[in-house]
Amino acid sequence: MKKDSQYFSKQDLRKQYRHILASLLPDRRKEAADALLTSLYPKLEGNVLSFASKDDEIDLTEFNERLVDEGRLLLSRVEGDSLAIYRVTDYSSQLLVSKWYIDEPNPALCEEGVMYVYEPNRDDEIIGDKPIGKDDHSMDSLRYMIMGLDWKEAA
Repeated sequence: MKKDSQYFSKQDLRKQYRHILASLLPDRRKEAADALLTSLYPKLEGNVLSFASKDDEIDLTEFNERLVDEGRLLLSRVEGDSLAIYRVTDYSSQLLVSKWYIDEPNPALCEEGVMYVYEPNRDDEIIGDKPIGKDDHSMDSLRYMIMGLDWKEAA
């Protein structure tokens, strides 16, 4: 990190979070996963953009499986220099391990780009590029975050 900068580099953040995660005891990880289910889950509406946790992270398996049961789980996948969003309908069979050892949606088995919904005309053709503002908060947040990161790198 630069001394005169208020921003951390990606490497600095990864190192900091690895240290924090390594210090969490298994009981605390379980407590956090349970709190996620009892406190946050009931407040979530619509589709939910989540991630498949790794062994050293808080286990999101039960959280993600509940979302799958309701048809609301969306996971991202790195494709080149971009992230693609997929709907996962079977948590145990639709994930592949990426080259970074992260579980990601298998594009051959999952529906892509389901975060934005467009109004079709009477022939079911999509006209224009303005999505309907419904269940798109996660996609908007992801887009704004990526735009912010691109802006910071360009500055």
